Amino acid sequence: MAITSFPNGVSSFGTPILGSGGITTTGTFIFVSSTLGSDSNSGLDKSRPVATLAQGITLSTASVGDVILVMPGHAETITTTLTPKAGTRFIGLGHGRNRPVVTAGTGAIDTWTLSAANVRIENIVMVGAASGVTALVEVSGTDAQFESVEFQGAAAPTTLITFSNAGATRPTFDNCIFRAAAGTAVIIAAEVTGACCQDMRLTNTYIHGSSVRDIDTAVIQSSKANCTGLIVNGLYVVGVVGGDNPAGIFDFNSSTGVIDGMLTGVRFAFDAAVTFTEAMDL
Repeated sequence: MAITSFPNGVSSFGTPILGSGGITTTGTFIFVSSTLGSDSNSGLDKSRPVATLAQGITLSTASVGDVILVMPGHAETITTTLTPKAGTRFIGLGHGRNRPVVTAGTGAIDTWTLSAANVRIENIVMVGAASGVTALVEVSGTDAQFESVEFQGAAAPTTLITFSNAGATRPTFDNCIFRAAAGTAVIIAAEVTGACCQDMRLTNTYIHGSSVRDIDTAVIQSSKANCTGLIVNGLYVVGVVGGDNPAGIFDFNSSTGVIDGMLTGVRFAFDAAVTFTEAMDL
């Protein structure tokens, strides 16, 4: 049995210490746990967490550095869109199958809508729904950040991430995993007119289609937006439709916009023969 002198955890100046490091912020820590929490709790202590992410968002304050700590084993089905406040950070605690899991409920909603600026989500698993859901995440605000997030498709949505506003610039995806499902058409789509997705960065990203989970249209698609400054460094894609009607890793067919950037370390495997220009329709 492990013995510790700190049964209630360790903090420094009120900041919880996680693993070998800490979180530096002047904001408030809000704890969320579906197994231990109640939305009547304060959420300000790990022994009094709230039960839902919506309540955590309600208790947070925009642009002061609030951190919503989602505790290990948290599991929640979302039926009303989650809309974080500007500058808030969501950190999932735990690892492997003990990470927080947020599942989309049925209905024509986006599970998350990041309309505010500077929202960061880390170490959370997002799962699609049986039907109706329009996106796991819709981004219309600037500087959205995703770190070690796993996006899992289901029957819906057909597009996992959508960018829906010309001002949705500088998004980043670092160390993320995308798992497609039967019917998944596009992983990331920028289908608005204007300077959407400028300076988007993907690093060390793994995308899994394969067999019945084939990606049917594209991994990243943009037919209208000015996607300038795209940086892809380390992209691994398995299971994209090949053959007579192949999908593409990149599908940039823009007659109205400009797309540029740098691709490095891109590796992919199709389920049937394709040409290079079919694989990357740049």
